[in-house]
Amino acid sequence: TFNFYNDSVYNLIDVIDMSQLQDWVPQKANAAELANGNVLLYAGITEGYDKTKMNLVSSSQRELPPYFFDKCGLLFFAQCNGNDSGSSGTTMQVRVYGTGTTVDGIPTVLNNPSGIYVINAIDSFDNNIGIEYSYSSDTPLAVSDLLFSVSSALVSKGWDEVSLVGNILTMSFTGGFTLYSSGVKLYGSTINNTVFANSWDSGYQYAIQYFDSVGRTIGAQTSDLASFNTPSSNGYKYPTTLLQIKNKPPLEAVYYQILRSNNTTYNKRLFWISNAAYRSVTSLNPFDSGNIEGFAYISVDNINLYNEQISSTSSVVSYAFVPGDRIRFIKRFDSENNAVPFDTTTVYDYEVLGTISSITTPNSNKTGNFIKIKYPQEDVDANILNFNFDGDLNFMHYEIFLYNYSNNASGTQRVFYEFGKCFGIGNPGTLNAYHIGLEQTQSATNPEGVPAYITCTNGDLFYRNRNVVSTYDYIYSAGNQDVKTANNVDGGWVAILDLSLKPYQNPLGTSTNFELHNQVASEANPTLSIDPTFYPTLYADTFEYLFWKY
Repeated sequence: TFNFYNDSVYNLIDVIDMSQLQDWVPQKANAAELANGNVLLYAGITEGYDKTKMNLVSSSQRELPPYFFDKCGLLFFAQCNGNDSGSSGTTMQVRVYGTGTTVDGIPTVLNNPSGIYVINAIDSFDNNIGIEYSYSSDTPLAVSDLLFSVSSALVSKGWDEVSLVGNILTMSFTGGFTLYSSGVKLYGSTINNTVFANSWDSGYQYAIQYFDSVGRTIGAQTSDLASFNTPSSNGYKYPTTLLQIKNKPPLEAVYYQILRSNNTTYNKRLFWISNAAYRSVTSLNPFDSGNIEGFAYISVDNINLYNEQISSTSSVVSYAFVPGDRIRFIKRFDSENNAVPFDTTTVYDYEVLGTISSITTPNSNKTGNFIKIKYPQEDVDANILNFNFDGDLNFMHYEIFLYNYSNNASGTQRVFYEFGKCFGIGNPGTLNAYHIGLEQTQSATNPEGVPAYITCTNGDLFYRNRNVVSTYDYIYSAGNQDVKTANNVDGGWVAILDLSLKPYQNPLGTSTNFELHNQVASEANPTLSIDPTFYPTLYADTFEYLFWKY
């Protein structure tokens, strides 16, 4: 058992050693010699294994609970003889760890426990002796209580409890059993934290690598139907994916692992909320002889504000322009932060021309980090009440999708990556070998008709809810400062600050958070002065102050 706390700087392993799956020692050789007494030479060598004729089918859909998922902050698994899939014996250990209350670094209470706890196992007569224990509440759950419930469910299937010590439950089954798999199924509404997920509207491909008894493999093997496209979001959190394995495993295989390609549609993708949106000051009238092409500018300054807010020492969220980038406007948020969706038949998708740090708008000059696009004149004209860049507070915050398309390699040149668990091979080394799955195990006699099913929902990016910071940059003109004697007992001199406010900044108007007002001196508020030590009072509850907070 290794306890990893991520609380220090660890020694690094050379990436060449870390990623090496096998050595180059041949499996068979006709001759061997020690050249110079210390250099080993082989002749007539046999390396590797023959390729397998693969029959993989991948598919994707919107989340339909319950489904298997590696839930953040929760680790539940069963093992037999040190393996969690494909091992046979008479004794099984069930282990539970996760985030929550700990004693001496070991979790005792889980704060993320909801789910269906699954153990797939069969007895020596191929009878199902596995269990599914459901805990639907998000209320913290003691590890001892969870393991007690799992033990009770297993006892009802003929198991005997050997011991329950800390985070480890030991069970036995007279006559022997084979452990297929274990894991947690999730309810549809239980994902509220950070998870790995596949991207919407994206292409991927799965593959398999087989390992022999000493861990040798010839690498990724796949088929055309292992490629798939994820659906559009339409309000769902992320897509669930399924791999069906219909071919028989090779004779040398003892276990196997699922591999995943990178996203074959997007090189980059970031969903964000713009901090502001403006247009250039150039004339957009085609009859104006001085007309030059106009631009729209979308501020993403709040990316830096977000990183500062979470006290990040590096750019957790970032955007750097490269040629080929595009921006898609998904919906907007008005000045009250109410979502205003676009017509589902209209797509606002444009080429990003670059980023710029200072712009000139019809009202003022501004600095920051702006994404520059050609002004979408036709789209603004067609839907100006719901899509424009005139600087109004109701048209500042857009939900945007920043992306860049991938340059795809051919299927034979694609790189695949390990992820998730390894699974065992049943009856390894025989003609009746079969793939042990997660949801379903393959039939040894009818592998194509009854394939192995494995959920591969863990993807190559984060799905995470973020509180995005947004700000308003107010620039308004002040009138002449009228200096006069205050109407108070001291008869001091005060200044009247006259602000020229835009309609959406006026009192009784638009914001549920604050209102801006002209500030004048009065008997109740006589402290306005041209002296530099005086300044407008903020966040008061009367109209005599510059900012009136609700």
